[in-house]
Amino acid sequence: MRQIAPGQCPAAAFLNDLRGSTAAPVRLEAPALGRAGETFSGVVKGAGAREAYVLLVGEDGVARLAAATHGGADEPASFSIRPPSDAAAGQRQLLVAIAAPKPLTSLRIGQNGAPAAKLFPQVLAEAGRAGFALGADMRSFSLEQ
Repeated sequence: MRQIAPGQCPAAAFLNDLRGSTAAPVRLEAPALGRAGETFSGVVKGAGAREAYVLLVGEDGVARLAAATHGGADEPASFSIRPPSDAAAGQRQLLVAIAAPKPLTSLRIGQNGAPAAKLFPQVLAEAGRAGFALGADMRSFSLEQ
């Protein structure tokens, strides 16, 4: 088991809350290493026609939304994101993929991101109010110099 920073715990709790979800699973594929300030890309498989979102959660507990393109029914959604240029080498970053049957207004966050401790509970609450299940997956990677 890999350790995460305290600011990243809300992301892990979010995935734990989705255990047993009736939503079809998604799978996040991304590189194991990245560089601060450099863009990298990956894919979310299994989202189908659902809305696909990818969030980068740094050790500072800030969740940042990746630029994503929707795949088709049989095509993966792709994303690209740039870890903050001030993030230190060796820091673990989390990527969280979320698939929802409808757009999530709680994920309309600015360029500077939002605190993960507030954002993930808002996403769960929105899905609960709307009565739909979410699919999610998480991967981690380390920043190199």
